[in-house]
Amino acid sequence: MYFKLLWLSIVLSFICCKSEVKENTISISEESPWPITQDEVSDLSKAYDQCIPLKKSMIPGRFAVEKDGYWSIVDEKNQLYFPFEYDTIIYNSSLFALKKGLEYEVYDTSRNFIMAIKGKELRPVMSNFFASVKNEKLALFNPNGFMIRDYEFDNLSGPIDESYFLGFKNGSWAAYDLIGEELDSNARATSAVKFLTEYKVGLKSYGPLQIGMNKTQIESVLGFNLTELYKGETCSIYSLGNDFLDVQLMINSTVGKALLERIYIKTHGIATKSGIGIGSLKEDVLDAYGVKIEEMPNKYDTLAQDLFYVPSDRKDRNYRLNFLYKNGKIDAYSIGRLPSIEYVEGCF
Repeated sequence: MYFKLLWLSIVLSFICCKSEVKENTISISEESPWPITQDEVSDLSKAYDQCIPLKKSMIPGRFAVEKDGYWSIVDEKNQLYFPFEYDTIIYNSSLFALKKGLEYEVYDTSRNFIMAIKGKELRPVMSNFFASVKNEKLALFNPNGFMIRDYEFDNLSGPIDESYFLGFKNGSWAAYDLIGEELDSNARATSAVKFLTEYKVGLKSYGPLQIGMNKTQIESVLGFNLTELYKGETCSIYSLGNDFLDVQLMINSTVGKALLERIYIKTHGIATKSGIGIGSLKEDVLDAYGVKIEEMPNKYDTLAQDLFYVPSDRKDRNYRLNFLYKNGKIDAYSIGRLPSIEYVEGCF
């Protein structure tokens, strides 16, 4: 009987959340003329004020473009997929959201409408989820348009495979399943909470991970094996696992031994010892590190910057913190030593 009631409550909560999200939705007519054919141009970057290629894994050949302060999406042939009436475009691995006023319209890659969310801000979380900000609190929305727990979190994070999520409220992190129930028996989730709660990123380390370790030492302090993402002749990229935090490790043989040379941080909630993390403002970085920050244009994204923290101590001269500043906030960051910390394409 208990499980029947539990299941009924879950179903009802899904229905309630779905209806709340759909209350202010719009609909796309099946007879919609989109995409609209426009004059072809030889260089999209010159035809618009801003032109940003969307992730290849998401929409190959599509671009977010801005004209006279408004955004839309075009393809390589300059076909227009939405009217120029949106304030900005935000996307994750499978969805994109177009903001108009205080409302975000969320679509899949085939231009099917998913949901409308009203809020101050929308953030991509994990691979396919969005976090909405309202009254300085966050709520999590899944790819189908369901809201998982109301606006009650101060921060949200989670693993790449989205097998659970991590929420921060009342001063502490906790793990939750995808219907919003708190987890207490998932070992990986418990370990992820520990990484968020107890460990800070320094110039040479993140928790038990230290620049200069070999792979055996890393797996020993972690208590689990790394997942290989890329393997080259002298350099490899590993993750902590798809069911863990989005942290990647570069193990390079540039000094003759295969050692940890760089740690990439791509997870909300992981902060440096100075309190900087994903979502921090550029002003926060400059306040924390002052004149030791060197600003460099990003090689591939003209709208992004690399903010390098360059230590003044002679013993640390080969180490760097690298913050990727994009769309007004820190989008990702890494720590490591030269020359690996300056590579722009993984191991290159």
